[in-house]
Amino acid sequence: MEDRRERYSNVEIRREDDAAERKLGRNPLVPEVTTALPLDGKEDSTMNKGKIFKLAKGFRGRAKNCIRIARERVEKALQYSYRDRRTKKRDMRSLWIERINAGTRQHGVNYGNFMHGLTKENIQLNRKVLSELSMHEPYSFKALVNISRSSFPGNKNIVFPPKKEVTSLRALHLNNSRFGALYVGTTLHLASSCLSFAMSSLLY
Repeated sequence: MEDRRERYSNVEIRREDDAAERKLGRNPLVPEVTTALPLDGKEDSTMNKGKIFKLAKGFRGRAKNCIRIARERVEKALQYSYRDRRTKKRDMRSLWIERINAGTRQHGVNYGNFMHGLTKENIQLNRKVLSELSMHEPYSFKALVNISRSSFPGNKNIVFPPKKEVTSLRALHLNNSRFGALYVGTTLHLASSCLSFAMSSLLY
């Protein structure tokens, strides 16, 4: 009997709710559709035409105004940008190492021994700062090389690179001009002596 009473009471409550929804103009038999966000709380990540054309601005040909081509080009461009954001860091690190190596070899130390000496002295300068010092602050960089040389015995054997004898274009030009002036002077001297000899033979 108690189960029946509970069932009848639930039915009466449901009828009252349906009557209230009808007063508000809703159909109780049709479920209400709500636009809820996904479980992660973010909006839909698919791009519409406006977003694609905004990213495709400046592309060549129909890739900037034809949606079918622009979508493919934008997807590929985003893949390249994702890849190259990581590749850029490697390229810059290799560039810094090349600059440091060029600066240390001017003082007779290679890159590996230089960095090992700095770590033994607990000098915590990164490669970006060291490359800037090697280019714009040569005296400060030389001081660091001396500190690294004193701390690591492998740096003490100073081996300077052999200097090549480079003849400048100005020196070549000066030598050529001197040779030309000497040649012209000897020619004029010979011509004047021949002329004087011819004049003397005519007179006597």
